[in-house]
Amino acid sequence: IAVMHLIVDADDPYGIVGQLKDAMLPGSYLALSQVASDIEPERMAEAARQYNQRARETQRHRTHAEVARFFDGLELLEPGVVVVPQWRPQSTAEAEAHSGMWGGVGRRA
Repeated sequence: IAVMHLIVDADDPYGIVGQLKDAMLPGSYLALSQVASDIEPERMAEAARQYNQRARETQRHRTHAEVARFFDGLELLEPGVVVVPQWRPQSTAEAEAHSGMWGGVGRRA
């Protein structure tokens, strides 16, 4: 799921993901990324403000802890919830790429 930043709190993002997790068969995976509010917070807040002024949809950036919560009840795969380029990079350069997004993958037991 790569659109969580467009699901605001009033739309119950944890409930939406919970419904998806409930429908998952054992052995299924949930991959999720989310624009971060706690990576370069001033820059990300300004980006959200500018986006929200221009678009119909509202962005909701989330902290690492808020993103990790989406994986509650799932087995979180290594390396866990990390900056997206650090999730199993193919090279050092890839791992060091700049990103303002958290990402992770969880498995339903």
